Amino acid sequence: MASWDLKAIADQLHDAALDPTIWPRVLSALGKTVGAEGAVLFSTEARLPGIPMSSDVEDLMESYFKDRWNIHDERYRGVPAMLQKGVMSDTDVLPHEGISQSPFYQDLLERHGFRGFAGIGFEVGGDLWCIAIQRKIRQGFFEPIELSQLKSLCRPFADAAAISRQIGFARVLGISDAFSLIRQPALLLDHRARVLTLNAIAEHYVDKVFSIVDRELVFNEYNSHLVYINLLKESCYDQVSENTKPAVSFVKDPSGNIIPIRIVSLRSWSRFTFANARLLLLLGYPKTAETARETLVQAFKLTNAEAQLANKLATGKSLQQAAQELALSYETARTRLKVVYSKTSTHRQNELVALVLRLLRSDPNSIGGGEP
Repeated sequence: MASWDLKAIADQLHDAALDPTIWPRVLSALGKTVGAEGAVLFSTEARLPGIPMSSDVEDLMESYFKDRWNIHDERYRGVPAMLQKGVMSDTDVLPHEGISQSPFYQDLLERHGFRGFAGIGFEVGGDLWCIAIQRKIRQGFFEPIELSQLKSLCRPFADAAAISRQIGFARVLGISDAFSLIRQPALLLDHRARVLTLNAIAEHYVDKVFSIVDRELVFNEYNSHLVYINLLKESCYDQVSENTKPAVSFVKDPSGNIIPIRIVSLRSWSRFTFANARLLLLLGYPKTAETARETLVQAFKLTNAEAQLANKLATGKSLQQAAQELALSYETARTRLKVVYSKTSTHRQNELVALVLRLLRSDPNSIGGGEP
């Protein structure tokens, strides 16, 4: 076997640390250098989609996640060996004779024309990461002498990842601070749904709506915590496009005030790879009449017309004035108002107005503070 020029790969890592969008190019170059098809960068802690990879293995990885092989990947057996040696290969997972009977190797890898792999391990911020280099069947398995050469890349990868991680954290803080400008409570969560950071607006909710226990977010009201857990499950494995509007659920503070909650999956791995920022949690809305209308529609199943009437009344208008502005007869508005009372569990106009005003509050300190 000819000696590989891995210095060229190590030199490219400096660029990848500053611009994570370069990772696919580096992984592709690594694959070609070592006689493989391509490579993938992943955290051994988080087996989620959206990871950096070279274009040569995209079809393989699409099946890997679609068919949930990320949950049944036998190669995770080799992680202890990688921790000890810095590298691993198929022989750290199964003996060669066992590969022919392995569902993972036969039903996934060989179906796509792949077989041998090598993993380069490195630690960043307490998490173990791996560069998984994948060979086609014709390219054979990695030999021990090849693994010894790959081991020389452990330190350059770790150094590049450490720089990228610090830059990623700066971006994370920038996101949460940006939401403070519009008085939007925001929290950034990692791949385990642990809290990375929360902005100053969200800090007002601590103890009043939720607690943070060992970096875990716990909503004080039991049913609200169940809502949060279900929303997490949907968001972590969400495969829809980044432009899709995230679904809204609703939690309550201990006084029963309703608070919209949204979780946005950060699929742009190139910006946050080693910072492990995976989810953006938003509480409430930027406070506008339009978002209050949306909340009424989604939280109480009001129609748009019913929500518009409630909003008009919240601005201090009488039912007669609201009817005129909405081009309704007084009797139609009165009938519609009764439906709104029923759906919102209110009984009088002042109760309904108080509910809408709570949705419009801009001061998170007023949570649970009674009527506005």
